[in-house]
Amino acid sequence: MWLTVLLLALLLLAGLRRVYLGLFSGNSPNPFAEDVKRPPESLVTDKEARKKVLKQEFSASRVPEKLDAVVIGSGIGGLASAAILAKAGKRVLVLEQHTKAGGCCHTFRENGLEFDTGIHYVGRMREGNIGRFILDQITEGQLDWAPMASPYDLMILEGPGGRKEFPMYSGRKQYIQGLKEKFPKEEAVIDKYMELVKVVARGAPHAILLKFLPLPLTQLLNKFRLLTRFSPFCRASTQSLAEVLQQLGASPDLQAVLSYIFLTYVLGLELCATKPGFVVLESTPRPSCMLGKHPAN
Repeated sequence: MWLTVLLLALLLLAGLRRVYLGLFSGNSPNPFAEDVKRPPESLVTDKEARKKVLKQEFSASRVPEKLDAVVIGSGIGGLASAAILAKAGKRVLVLEQHTKAGGCCHTFRENGLEFDTGIHYVGRMREGNIGRFILDQITEGQLDWAPMASPYDLMILEGPGGRKEFPMYSGRKQYIQGLKEKFPKEEAVIDKYMELVKVVARGAPHAILLKFLPLPLTQLLNKFRLLTRFSPFCRASTQSLAEVLQQLGASPDLQAVLSYIFLTYVLGLELCATKPGFVVLESTPRPSCMLGKHPAN
């Protein structure tokens, strides 16, 4: 047993060394070496000017030679990856099957008003947050963010006992305090739940690290259950949100309030039984959400 663990540890160290050399030993410049953030410019509303950027039809003659990377899909993930690679000095081509780039950042107009199709509130966008820093550098600070009103949402439960309202407050402390005011007998459950969320959040980088390790090594770690043993994030990924809430002893109403955010993903509460449910919930923007001003544009 110990010999197996030692062998796996050596393989893991070899994998980490490979990751380190791959990330830091190359000649590519640091994409974030220079702060490129600048004051936001006026919003571009001219349709023709926007089309020149968003609706560039594919032509083989326009494809640069000696590409370093080809990104399939121009959604937020694809564009962010391509932008960072380009900032690191790489020649990048982004391909999109839709007639317009942007993914869920598309917009549409109705009755003279413009609407975003996918972006509403986004978590972890406060000043000093790593997500905010990366987005500021990718967009050169052209996205302007504003804190949401508090409460920013209202959940309503109706049943034989009547109508119950549960306001959702911005800010972690305010959010927790709001829960405890509505569920004074379940303060201990709420504290345990929020502590579990914090533990899982700290372990999220483990999932990112696994993407860099050789697949056979990751499969070995998983086979011997070392991932779930040493990583809170991986361990939580084996549980559904419903399982976590039931283990904590949360009342049906508290379970509903803590899982209501799944409606944001157009999922009914019955689908909270899916296995990655708790990890997905951990990444939701409830306590620290921000509103973008024209984020899709």
